[in-house]
Amino acid sequence: TKLRLYPNPTTDMLHLDSAVDEAQVYDVTGRLVAPVKNTRHIDLRAMPAGAYTLRLIMPSGSATCRVIKR
Repeated sequence: TKLRLYPNPTTDMLHLDSAVDEAQVYDVTGRLVAPVKNTRHIDLRAMPAGAYTLRLIMPSGSATCRVIKR
């Protein structure tokens, strides 16, 4: 299953084209900075600019992707 995230890079909200059971946002050191449950939107406004890794958990499996926060 393809999952689309947009916009990337982003300045505030990251949108997903379908809901995920859980989204885990990790910083560049690998520290979990934002676990989010049952969502289609991930709020990155409070996070500093930089690169983040997202682990998305869905009923069909999981996916990992990179996101840039400006």
